Amino acid sequence: MSFQKTEMLVPNVPKMPIASPGQTIAQFKAQQERINEKNEIKEWQSRGNVATGPDQFGEVTTLKQEQIIHARLWKNLDKWGILGDIGKFLTQPTPDFWSFGTSNESFAGMSGQGHWCVAPMFFGTTPWGNFSDHGHHDTSAKGGNSFSNSWWLAYAVTDKLEVWATPGFDLKWNGGASLSSPQATDTPFGIKYRTSTAYSPSLTLTLGGQAPTGRWDRLSNPNDASGAGTWYFNFGVTMLYTIPVLGHALVGTVWATANQATGQARLHGMSAYGTESGFDGWARPSEFGTAGQDFQYGITKKFGLVLDLVGKWSAPTSVKGWDATGNWTEKKQAWSDQFTVIPGFEYGFTPNLGFVAQVSVPVVGRNSAANLMPEGAFVVYY
Repeated sequence: MSFQKTEMLVPNVPKMPIASPGQTIAQFKAQQERINEKNEIKEWQSRGNVATGPDQFGEVTTLKQEQIIHARLWKNLDKWGILGDIGKFLTQPTPDFWSFGTSNESFAGMSGQGHWCVAPMFFGTTPWGNFSDHGHHDTSAKGGNSFSNSWWLAYAVTDKLEVWATPGFDLKWNGGASLSSPQATDTPFGIKYRTSTAYSPSLTLTLGGQAPTGRWDRLSNPNDASGAGTWYFNFGVTMLYTIPVLGHALVGTVWATANQATGQARLHGMSAYGTESGFDGWARPSEFGTAGQDFQYGITKKFGLVLDLVGKWSAPTSVKGWDATGNWTEKKQAWSDQFTVIPGFEYGFTPNLGFVAQVSVPVVGRNSAANLMPEGAFVVYY
């Protein structure tokens, strides 16, 4: 075997820096880290991996973030041979996909200081019966219609910390009452902390509250009810991941949230808790929350199919006080829950502007209204 052929079998190794006579150990280590990072990124790109354009979850802004689609964790596991074929699957090239999220998920925090997101969301409901205490779906039960609009407003204070709020209003009709006037709803707000700047996988912690900005008592029309009448404390966790499936990008989000009332709601007359004119008392709201998984599958860079699987629950609420005749009454509502399937699609006009449309279909539940709910949202991110 000739010398030339032997030389071709020797792998290309990264060049080692040569320390200058006046270079300190710390400077030498920093120089070596920069070279190692460039070699890692070069090796990463040689597999065809690229980062997506900006979206509501994060944006590639520096050379160090070019491995953002698949976290460094997956790459290292694959390089060390720990995952074998699974590692190769998780680190194969992923096509670009402008992901904008869905209307039901608890969003992952944005990555990159100074970014902001505004998303007007629209929801309509049409009655489809209700679920009984035993889970029976009675499609003959009558219900009301509604239209609501909420605005997701978020701003990244730092690379990991985000502040957000969701004001909104709703309009209701039918259900045995006349058309309501437009009413402001209660306003959730809080902070989100992203535990790392990596795009995928990422973990976001949510902490916040809900302000009682909606009407809950002294009503002349029961459809005017739009709030709980007390402050809430809320918390949650969200995990986001991206993997390639059949040559397309799949963005998934797993989340769980819970809300705890901080006190009682004072009630006078007709209220959101079913009391009538002349009532004088209190309501003690309890906990409610959601847990779910969403999938966003990129058919092309701009167009994708989405699916939310969402479970909702609400603990019993108690009401006590004097009715219009002066009699003391106490009532406690039953525990309620529901599981819904919410298919739809999303389309990105640009990497910074997209539209999401879905339809919520109730599958099973207890002590809850079974409403079909068309949904839509525009997402603007910069």
